[in-house]
Amino acid sequence: MADRHWHGNSDWRISIRYIQRGFLRRRPRAFSVSRQTHGYISAGDCYAATCAYRHSYNACWSYCHLHTHPAADPHGYATPGSRLPFHTDGQYGCGFGPDGRVLASGSRDGYIRIWDITTQSELTSASSGTVLSLAIDKTGQLLLSGGFAGNLRFWNAREECLRNLAQANCLLKRGEQIGDIWAAALSRDGKLLATGSTPETIGNTRPTIQLWQVGESGTPVLSTIRFNSVDPVTSLVFTPDGKQLVSGGTNGTILVWDTETGKELRRFERGHRSTIWGLGISPDGRQVASAGEDGTIRIWDFETGRQILMFQDPEPSAFFSLIYNQDGRLLASGGADRVVRFWRASDLTPIDEPLSGHTGAIHSLAFSPSGDVLTSGSADSTIIFWTVPLAP
Repeated sequence: MADRHWHGNSDWRISIRYIQRGFLRRRPRAFSVSRQTHGYISAGDCYAATCAYRHSYNACWSYCHLHTHPAADPHGYATPGSRLPFHTDGQYGCGFGPDGRVLASGSRDGYIRIWDITTQSELTSASSGTVLSLAIDKTGQLLLSGGFAGNLRFWNAREECLRNLAQANCLLKRGEQIGDIWAAALSRDGKLLATGSTPETIGNTRPTIQLWQVGESGTPVLSTIRFNSVDPVTSLVFTPDGKQLVSGGTNGTILVWDTETGKELRRFERGHRSTIWGLGISPDGRQVASAGEDGTIRIWDFETGRQILMFQDPEPSAFFSLIYNQDGRLLASGGADRVVRFWRASDLTPIDEPLSGHTGAIHSLAFSPSGDVLTSGSADSTIIFWTVPLAP
């Protein structure tokens, strides 16, 4: 079944590339049509673009008729293959709001932007300084961004703020930390958040992990718990119960921390040879997945730190993002090769072909709350929506 992939340009025309089962074909054909309201086209144009050369007239026509209007999508998501091209510099963080109908994104262009998924339009934006990391609380309390020179900003993530960040009290507070903040994570219950940074000085003695506590007021308070982490931190993820925090950094080592004491519990060594940019933990907390600049993805036993699986491409290319889906059966990755890949988490078997569409490295990934749509954010300044395959 074909789907649509949008490419905007200066004369406000779009081309449609074929997607087979949600994936762009290696040699897609293109068909240009005039841009319609909210970037949607008529069922007739969809048919002409995607189905005319196919043998199954009825199946293609029915599909086009169903998928050319926003209201036809029961989840209210943008059609998979759609593109949000409105940042003016690299996109380094994205996350869905609690109801799955809005998407927050942060960029090196200095703005956080909130998007309406149904109409693919910008709802609101706010100046935040360069954004290198972003996290949004699934309980609807908090949105945070981290950037250069320790710049931290905490926003209220309630619905009215996600539709207008300029409202009073939407910016809860600003924070600071040593170095550039490349990592941000929120616990599942929204009560803890962590930020990780890369210090700019050799021989740093200040903590590169900070823990924040979120009370009933929704405003984060810097915890008095001190982590004995002075090495650069580039990735963070909480365990499902929030009692432990996993970090990865430029030395290729994964560490596990106790969030109640700040003590290091264990480390996973003899693994990555360089920076770990992506970390994920399975929903049951039994396995950790890591993705590195060395071009490998690795699965670890959380309790023992033993490496279970590893993938390395014959022509290694750095991985910058890695994420588990909600049930833990799939992993998604993105990196310097500009493609999104899906993996069967149980054995790191690739699922179908890599998804091409970006022209720059992929730095952020997010699954929709329903789990059937993945977004990817790239150095090419765009966000693309992808259909998530069924786990084998």
